[in-house]
Amino acid sequence: MWQYSPFLLPLLLSGFISVYLARTAWRFRKTTGRISLAFTLMEVSCAVWTLGYAVELSNSDLTTKLILAKIRYIGIVVIPVASFLFGAYYTRRSFWYEPRRVLALFIIPTITLLLMWTTESNGLIWSQPIVVQSIGSVSVLNAPYGSWFWVHSAYSYLMLLGSLYFVARAAIASPAAYRDQAFALTVGMFAPWISNAITIFGLSPIDLTPFAFTVTGISFAWGVLRLQMVAIVPIARDVIVDSIYDAVYVLDDHASIIDTNKAARVLLGKSPSELRGKSLKLVLPSLFPMDTILDGKHELNTTINGRAYCFETIISPLTGRTGGSGHVVILHDITERQQNEARIQSQNESLLKVNAQLNISREKAEEAARLKSQFLATMSHELRTPLNAIMGYSELQLEGAVGELTPPQRHAAEHVMHNAEHLLAMINQILDLSKIEAGRLDIDVHPFSLDGWADSLAIKMKGLAEQKGLAFSIKLDPQLPRTICGDEIRLTQIAINLLSNAIKFTKQGSVKMDIHRDGPTHWKFEVCDTGIGIPDAYHATIFEEFRQVDGSSTREHQGTGLGLTIVQRLVQLMEGSIQLESHVGSGTTFQVTLPLAEVNT
Repeated sequence: MWQYSPFLLPLLLSGFISVYLARTAWRFRKTTGRISLAFTLMEVSCAVWTLGYAVELSNSDLTTKLILAKIRYIGIVVIPVASFLFGAYYTRRSFWYEPRRVLALFIIPTITLLLMWTTESNGLIWSQPIVVQSIGSVSVLNAPYGSWFWVHSAYSYLMLLGSLYFVARAAIASPAAYRDQAFALTVGMFAPWISNAITIFGLSPIDLTPFAFTVTGISFAWGVLRLQMVAIVPIARDVIVDSIYDAVYVLDDHASIIDTNKAARVLLGKSPSELRGKSLKLVLPSLFPMDTILDGKHELNTTINGRAYCFETIISPLTGRTGGSGHVVILHDITERQQNEARIQSQNESLLKVNAQLNISREKAEEAARLKSQFLATMSHELRTPLNAIMGYSELQLEGAVGELTPPQRHAAEHVMHNAEHLLAMINQILDLSKIEAGRLDIDVHPFSLDGWADSLAIKMKGLAEQKGLAFSIKLDPQLPRTICGDEIRLTQIAINLLSNAIKFTKQGSVKMDIHRDGPTHWKFEVCDTGIGIPDAYHATIFEEFRQVDGSSTREHQGTGLGLTIVQRLVQLMEGSIQLESHVGSGTTFQVTLPLAEVNT
C-alpha cells in the first residue's frame, strides 16, 4: 500500500543528485582513470540506496518494504568499498591497483548481501520480529539487528576509516596551494560516520546515511570539478614531483620552501621538516646572484656538502587561485655532461664495432630463420598426427561408434571436429610456407583430367556457396585439352583457397571460376566474385605474409593471412603468375596464368 512520505522529495532529490554526479564522473573516466571509476561506483551505489529508500518509505506493506530494503542493500554494501577505493586511487596507493585485491574487498559485502536476502530465515542481518512501525506519517521497518549486521557495520566503518586515513594524510602532506582540495575530501568523509552512527543507535527514526553520502559526493565533486584536484595532485605530487630524478623545490612568494620532492631532499641531505619554511636563499645562495629569483633557464655551478655540481636550473613562476605567487625551481644535474661529450668519439668508434657485430648477428638471425623453416617443415608428421587422432575420435563419436550421443554431446563433438579441422588447415598453411621458404616443397607434375579437376572443385565448393545463398559456377573452355600435366593437388589447393576467400567475402551475388586457354603456350583460371572488394591501397601488399585488408577480417573469418602468400609462392614454383583486379564494392578477380603442358598421345 502506497502512502505519502514527507521524506520522499528530499530522498528523490538526493538520489538524482547522485545519478548526476555519477554521470559527470563517468565522462572523465578516460582522463582520470580509476579515480572516476571508483567515484562513479560510489555515486551509483548511493543512488540505489537513496532511491530505494525513498520508495520503501512511501510503502506501508511489510513484504514490499522487505523487498525494497534488500534492493537498497546493494548500494549499502558497495558504497563503503567504493569510498575506500576512491581514497586509495586518489592518493595513488598502487597496492590496490591489483584486480584480485579489489575483488577481495567485496567478499564481506557479497556475504552480507546474500544474508540480507535470506534474513527472514537466518536472522543474521535482521532477526525476528520484523515489523512495520509507524512514526508520525512515516512507516519504517523495525527489527533487532542480527550478529552479522555488526560484522558488516564494522567492515563498512573500516573501509570508511581507510578512505579517511588516505585522504587526511594527503591533506596534511599537501602544499598550501593544494590543501583546500584534500580538505574538501576530508570534510566529505566525516558526514557518513556521523549520520550512520545516529541511525544505528536509534537516535533518528529514518536512515540519514544516504543523505550523508550525497553530501560526501557533492564535496568530492566540488573538489574534483571546481578545484580540479584529480588533475593537480597526480601531476604535482605523485606522477612528476616524487618520481623524477631532478630536484624540485616549491617556493612561496618569500622564497621559502613549502614543498620538495625526494631528489631535492636527498641532494641537500635534509628531511621534509628540516626544509619546510626555510629560505632557499640560505640553502642555495648561488640561485640569487642579485638577491632575486631569475625566472627562466640557467646554468648553476655550486658546491653542496663538499661536492661540486653543475645544474641546469629551470625557474618558473607559480600563481595560486587566490592570487598568491611563488616559484617552482627544478635542478637538473648536468655534471657528467662534459664527461659524456668527451666520450663521444670513443663511443662512435664503439658504434662501428657494434655495427659490425650487428651484421654478424643479422646473418646468424637469417641462418636461424632458415633452420626454423627447415625444422617446421620436418614437423609435419608430429603436428598433424595428434590432430588427426582428435578428428578421428570425434568422427567415431559422431558416427555413433561409441554409443548414441545426446544433442549437447553431439554439438560438443561437432565443435571439436570443426575447430580441429580449422587448426589443421592453419598448421598445414604454416608448414607449407615453411617448406617453401626452406626450399623443400617440390611440384609433382603428372597428367590429370581437367574435367575431373573442375568437377571435384565444384563438389567441394558449391555447398559452401549455397549455404550463403550465392550463385556458383565453374566453366571449362572446350578449346583446352582434356588432359594436361601439372601438380593436381597443389592446383586444387590454389583454387580452393581463392574460391574460399571469394565465398567468405561475398554476402550476395555470385562466385564463378572460368578455366580457359591463354595463347598457345599457357592456360589460365579466373576466380571472380561480387563481394566487398579490396581497396587499391592493399593491392601491393595483399600477397605478403600475415597481411589482410583489416583486423576485422581476421576476427570474422578466422584467417591467418597466409593463404594468398602460399598461393603466390605455389604459382611461382609452377613458373606461373597471379594478378589481382579489384575495386571496393564491385568485387574481386584473381587470374592465375600457368604454362600449358599437354599430354602426348
